[in-house]
Amino acid sequence: MSEPILTVDHLSFGFRNQQLYQDLSFQLNVGSMTSLVGPNGVGKTTLIRLLMAQL
Repeated sequence: MSEPILTVDHLSFGFRNQQLYQDLSFQLNVGSMTSLVGPNGVGKTTLIRLLMAQL
């Protein structure tokens, strides 16, 4: 197994009286591929912005 390049532990986030994530945990490893898929409005862009420290 390769080294982790991103580890998220127990992420919770919400706004406008709506909880988007509660206790979200995951790890991405060097050389792995992943995708972020879901319907409009579920928080995909918000998650990316959180990971990039833009929120």
